[in-house]
Amino acid sequence: MTTLTLEQPIKLIENGDNMQAQKILVDLLVTDPHNLPAWYWYVKTYESIEERITAVKLCLKYNPENVQVQETLERLEEIIDESEVRPPTNWVKWTLSVVGILIAWVTLPTIAYTICGFFLFLGYILVSPMISWLFPSLRNLANTSW
Repeated sequence: MTTLTLEQPIKLIENGDNMQAQKILVDLLVTDPHNLPAWYWYVKTYESIEERITAVKLCLKYNPENVQVQETLERLEEIIDESEVRPPTNWVKWTLSVVGILIAWVTLPTIAYTICGFFLFLGYILVSPMISWLFPSLRNLANTSW
């Protein structure tokens, strides 16, 4: 009879409808918390390892002597331990440093040229009228033909 009641949630899980399958499996597990195939499929409805661990711990609460459930919990906890963030290795630090230097080497001159060009242009606009005002003879020099 368990196989018949599990057919619908299994089909839902295979079709990607985990939420609907969870609802049916919860109903099954409320009536029979020792139903290990239902627990298996219930755990399978969760995507994250943390949620799966929570579901397996709940299963272990109702089936404390089951070695298979204990081993599943241990394997899931090992996956969590292995996937924790590790500090970057030396080659990662070195690569990031080189990339940072290359970015600075490419962008800083461009920025510096842009700033210098702006000030040269600004200087030309501000200084050339002053020069022609201070040195009116230079104005005539520009108008003479050689």
